[in-house]
Amino acid sequence: MSVLFKKVNCKAYLKSKKRKYCISNDIDETIEEDGVIKLGCGDSVIQDKYEVVHKKFSGVCCGIYKVYTKKEYIQDYNDEERFDYVYTKDEEPIEICKVYYANNKSRLVPIEFISDLLEE
Repeated sequence: MSVLFKKVNCKAYLKSKKRKYCISNDIDETIEEDGVIKLGCGDSVIQDKYEVVHKKFSGVCCGIYKVYTKKEYIQDYNDEERFDYVYTKDEEPIEICKVYYANNKSRLVPIEFISDLLEE
């Protein structure tokens, strides 16, 4: 049963989470400072992109998407050109609905937090 363009009840939604900057480090260990993670040689770190906020609300589902909830930062070294770099990889995809709950206000709601359909 599709929830697209129907009125739904929601138990929780996703909120963007503040992440630290990740930069390459010259030494072999990873150092975490205020707002910055300095990655050592070959190290990686995973950060959450969203946090779940438990709040009941209702609205209209206007889209179904796939989002990635975690981002992995990996430090690597190129021997030929002699430079360090950090690349990213998205992980843990989930299905979400974009639910409009007020005029021009929407929230991203994971499918498992949509409880039931409201009949008009």
